[in-house]
Amino acid sequence: MRKYLNALGLLWLALLDAVQAFGQGTRFHAKKLTRVPSEPSQPESAPRLEPHVARRGFISLAPAAVTLLTAPNPASADFFGGKGGADGSPVGSASLRRAVEMKRRPKPGLGPRPKLEQDFAVLLMRTSYNVADELDFVAMDQFQKDFFLFRSDEYLDYKNALEGAPMMQGDLRNAMYLDFISFAQHGTISTEMKNAKTVFDEAYSLPKKDENDDDEPLKWTTRTIRRDPTLPTNSELPAAFDAQVGDKIYAWLYDRYNLPAGGVGHLDVAPGLSPSQITAGVELILNWMKINGYMRSFEMKSSSSSTNPLGTQSFQLDIRLESPATLWSQEVLSQIGSLVGNAYEVKVILAYLRACGDIKGSLTSTRFSKEGDIRHTLTIKGFN
Repeated sequence: MRKYLNALGLLWLALLDAVQAFGQGTRFHAKKLTRVPSEPSQPESAPRLEPHVARRGFISLAPAAVTLLTAPNPASADFFGGKGGADGSPVGSASLRRAVEMKRRPKPGLGPRPKLEQDFAVLLMRTSYNVADELDFVAMDQFQKDFFLFRSDEYLDYKNALEGAPMMQGDLRNAMYLDFISFAQHGTISTEMKNAKTVFDEAYSLPKKDENDDDEPLKWTTRTIRRDPTLPTNSELPAAFDAQVGDKIYAWLYDRYNLPAGGVGHLDVAPGLSPSQITAGVELILNWMKINGYMRSFEMKSSSSSTNPLGTQSFQLDIRLESPATLWSQEVLSQIGSLVGNAYEVKVILAYLRACGDIKGSLTSTRFSKEGDIRHTLTIKGFN
């Protein structure tokens, strides 16, 4: 039986290789992007993230340090099925699905990518973590454990795929590392959403008597969290997550970079903007992200506006990003069917359109190229 299953697995992979070879003549591969778009532990030598104090308090993993070394990874298992095959038993569905998934995965972008600004890189990771916390669908101590296990399971495969390209674990300014850790973060968030709870117990540490006393042991307790009825339901979580992450990053960029009205560098935010004003606004936002090292360059092209039979006007905006920081992870998250993605550029653009009031935008398609580009097409409605 074991030989039969092994042979079946090899046949499956051979068939996959044939399909991949058949598609090599196509430069861009269209993929439907699922609803797109924690803090990593870091070595002392890497730039440190400041401790995050969430709405419910800082969560530490000290009580679970031993179990983290031996516990199975529920987040990774959710993508690839149950266990199987590791103890010499017949190859399980998880092993076969994992092998097929690894064959399908694109190689990480090995070409040169700019260094990200530290504040912006931290903003991307921290915003996703904070929004997950605020939506109250998982205990954050459980999330931290699952996030640790997910990235532990995936790290060696990713590092090997880099083929020796330099990457320091924990260095968020390095696009290769941010690409990986953002994948692990959003993969874990997706898994927790699939198992979302409205009531759960969460462990947290009590405040120290003396915050400067490193020898004072932490004291732990738990509390029951009940999701507020005004918060999104389970089915609404992915869309709410994307919107809130986009809104927070957009607000940060706007507050930091927007210049007074009447000058170059001012972002028009108002109802009823024209297509040319909207396009100029999107271009300015992408420039803000570019100066933070998010991508090497970008191009934009807008279509002529059209009117449907109901009288609604719309136009399409095509955006090409060269070597964005989340190049590899955007495609892999799409492949594995993650409920949330990390296309931060899309989240921020849609947040800008919402800020304009009556302008509505939606992501129509995303395409990935082997040359290291990502192309998004957005449909925009509600303009003058």
